[in-house]
Amino acid sequence: MDFLITILTLSIVIFVHELGHYYAAKKCGVGVLEFSIGMGPKLIGINRNKTLYSLRLLPFGGFVKLEGFEETADKSSVSSYKNKSISQRAFIISAGSIMNLIFAFLLYVFFVFFQGAPSISTTVDTIMNDTPAYNAGILVGDNVLSVDGVSLNNNGQMLIKKVQDSKGSPIAIRVQRKNEILSLFVTPELSEGKYIFGVILETQFSSITVIEGISKSIKIFSEQIRTVFKSLGMLISGKANLADLTGPVGIVQFAAFQLDKSVIGFLNIIAMISISLGIINLFPFPVLDGGHLFFLGIEGLIKRPIPDKALSIIGNISA
Repeated sequence: MDFLITILTLSIVIFVHELGHYYAAKKCGVGVLEFSIGMGPKLIGINRNKTLYSLRLLPFGGFVKLEGFEETADKSSVSSYKNKSISQRAFIISAGSIMNLIFAFLLYVFFVFFQGAPSISTTVDTIMNDTPAYNAGILVGDNVLSVDGVSLNNNGQMLIKKVQDSKGSPIAIRVQRKNEILSLFVTPELSEGKYIFGVILETQFSSITVIEGISKSIKIFSEQIRTVFKSLGMLISGKANLADLTGPVGIVQFAAFQLDKSVIGFLNIIAMISISLGIINLFPFPVLDGGHLFFLGIEGLIKRPIPDKALSIIGNISA
């Protein structure tokens, strides 16, 4: 099952990416010889309007084959990629990443409007073993009503702040357990620079307006983009190594876990992968779309195409 979910996850993200290239090529009048899902030997293929839409044996990856993209291609055809302007070619190359980012943003919009605005409640969802809450006898499902006599009004953020402000001193809490009200004492402990008492609080969702939903979606989308750049920055600076970062296999395994819990969690992982692919693929390395954009930039500066032989040598070195 995990293998099938891996295929599904990668196929969705790659299909969206290749769809971006396909759409941009059609928009710019470039011939699309083939739009393939998967790699390896062709299983089935259908020709429509001079494009072969194919499904291939190996269910990983995919590609869009553009007319005139190869070094030895005929450049005289009006529908050849090489016969288009630099701006048109740049649009075609970058469209895959742009589509990945648009797709992720639309998923976040869907999440926000489907679930509503998230907020942290004061109801205990999970308790970690051998923590202050566990030792004090707090149970899953308990609703924390007050801290040191101050009513929380179901505001989980206020509860978290009260725990932080305790600086490790005992705090008196009142909890509701079904129809019973209990008074307990908890002594928060310091963990990784923060005072905790060892619980995860439930997240609740409430209805929102359209403007609030769009604003929240933009915030989530922006935060995820920053997370990608922060991770890459830590990798480059040496603050993290490859072993510290979750690779594609680990991410997809987590996606399988999320799908087992909820479709929304699974789609959230797809959005994260789509953003990562969209950003990283624009890096100026020859094997990536960003490499092609880099060479188009050089072509614009020197006012003439880079020789195909030079591009071929660079591509072979980078492969």
